[in-house]
Amino acid sequence: MKDLTISEKYLIVSLTDRGKLPLLGVEVPSCLVVAGLFDMVFDGVVEIGVKKRLKAVKELPDNLSFLRCLYDMIVEKEKLTPDKLVSEFVLTFTGKRLTNYLKAVAGSLAEKGLADLEKDGEVCFPKEGEKDKIIQEIRAELLEDGVVSKEIVLLTALMYKGQQIKKYFSKYEADCLKKRIKEIKETEVGELVSEAVDYITCLIVVAAT
Repeated sequence: MKDLTISEKYLIVSLTDRGKLPLLGVEVPSCLVVAGLFDMVFDGVVEIGVKKRLKAVKELPDNLSFLRCLYDMIVEKEKLTPDKLVSEFVLTFTGKRLTNYLKAVAGSLAEKGLADLEKDGEVCFPKEGEKDKIIQEIRAELLEDGVVSKEIVLLTALMYKGQQIKKYFSKYEADCLKKRIKEIKETEVGELVSEAVDYITCLIVVAAT
């Protein structure tokens, strides 16, 4: 599998048969933004500092160039926190920022030859087998004896938050995944994952009010 970021993988598993994100709810688009944020955090591009404020600590590398819209907002806005970043992209009247972000991630997949785009990049169809590769990667790390990476742990946690696990895993597998995630929560990686999921939970509460 070509090297993919958390946000690229999350988009692939989130797309419907029509090549778009699910229409209802803020969970999936929120998870996509959080995935992009943590791609930069894990790469050392962005730090989450005092009072959860985001700070860009180095230039955005070429391999993450499709996250430019997230990065620029972090650079431009002072005192920006993760939940505020997600809110800026998800809870807006026009949805333009989210659309541009979605098109950027989809465009990155297309450049890697892993997806076909339609309607100026707003519709994305992953190549056959790409979704299954990601699911098998999750199985190998969390249901078998593979080395567990923070990227796969976060991806799986985001899929839970977006209510996508049942789409790809049996009830038995889903229960096992839930147990593994709970075990990992006691580690440093698990703390990062819990923090990421908390940002989405806060946003869902705001959206419902």
